[in-house]
Amino acid sequence: GDANLSFALKLAKHREAFGHVGRIIATTFETLDCLRERYKEIDETIKTLEGLYTEVYHGVDCTRIAVDSRFQGMEGNLGAVYYNFPHAGAVSGFFDGHPCVNWRHENLMRLFFRALRSFMKPGGLVKVSSSKGAVGVRFLYIMEAATENEFVHVETMPFMEWHLHRYG
Repeated sequence: GDANLSFALKLAKHREAFGHVGRIIATTFETLDCLRERYKEIDETIKTLEGLYTEVYHGVDCTRIAVDSRFQGMEGNLGAVYYNFPHAGAVSGFFDGHPCVNWRHENLMRLFFRALRSFMKPGGLVKVSSSKGAVGVRFLYIMEAATENEFVHVETMPFMEWHLHRYG
């Protein structure tokens, strides 16, 4: 989920500028009502995305796409998936480095990659961003979860060197 959809907008504009075609699906974990409370610009962002031929799905749990009816029939069809700075959510009374919270972050990555296995095209790319100082989902959790689910690591690069790093 992209919360305010700023990354999805950057990606859609990037694809348009380079003449890329193909389906784009932007997702948020939160409901549209929740997003409207948090981001005053969300309706305008969605309208812009739709003008760039992007479908926007709300209330998506990335660990459960196999049972989400909006993803039925997409098995083996996703060519690229982006997940920027994943986080399992705050737990009242616990800090991000607490073992229980770390387990939630680690499990998020395991379930995310497991859910994607049947949806990716052969040779498809999954790009997950993190940072050296991440207190949420750590690089190790991403790498181990991907490997456990038969994904192959191709490249690691500093986020600030990625051409899509400026969004928001």
